[in-house]
Amino acid sequence: MRAIVTGTIVGIIAYLFSGYFILFHEHRPLSVLLPLLFIILIPPIAIFLGIIPTLLFSIYISDEWIEHRFLDKFIVSKFKISDFVSITAPSGAFAAVLHFSNGKCMRFFGAHYAVIGALTSRLANTA
Repeated sequence: MRAIVTGTIVGIIAYLFSGYFILFHEHRPLSVLLPLLFIILIPPIAIFLGIIPTLLFSIYISDEWIEHRFLDKFIVSKFKISDFVSITAPSGAFAAVLHFSNGKCMRFFGAHYAVIGALTSRLANTA
């Protein structure tokens, strides 16, 4: 999250610095700044939208429970590890889908491949 805030601050400073020189040093019209705003803001917004699921949702594995949490506090879903059947990763728009014996699924929105690999091996060892 710090990287996103830092990148946004650096982008704003770069935009202001560039805008100052375009307007006052080169004496160009204000309409020149609109494409520059697009070029500076679209990459951070795209990156933020790509990683926000990873920042918002997480999976915790305790001794007997698998919990899908929102903002590390609110439990979205909770299943027993003994009911775990399999994991599908990646699965369409989801980073992983955990399948349980009662037919229900836990869909995990975002994670690094190393995290999914560790989750797969941990669940294989405990189930």
